[in-house]
Amino acid sequence: MTTRKSLSVASIDEIVSEYISIGLAEAAAIEDDDNRRFNRLATRLFALTAELKRRDGDQRRALVSLLKHDNAQVRLNAAHATLVVAPREAREQLEMIARYEAGHQALAAGMALTMLNDGRYVPA
Repeated sequence: MTTRKSLSVASIDEIVSEYISIGLAEAAAIEDDDNRRFNRLATRLFALTAELKRRDGDQRRALVSLLKHDNAQVRLNAAHATLVVAPREAREQLEMIARYEAGHQALAAGMALTMLNDGRYVPA
């Protein structure tokens, strides 16, 4: 894991790799019902996403490939992060997760879709 200080100089590949690791760790935290760990991981995930957004050309595009990852939590995180840069693909993934996954990921994807549809969730 890159430190907060080095995040601004981390390569996009390093950030994407850590993004995957965090998604996998979040899935484990959900399975273990460890909300504190999940919240710590989510905070870091937000920092990674913000760093990609900050970079020239909005480098959140680097996360689009994760919409096809094997892990539902990684796909869910990537869908949220790419709604602005790849709205069709991200929304399709949210729909797939809501329809075909179980538990937390399906619920989170369904809630995101509901809030996107009624305007309460506006990706930035």
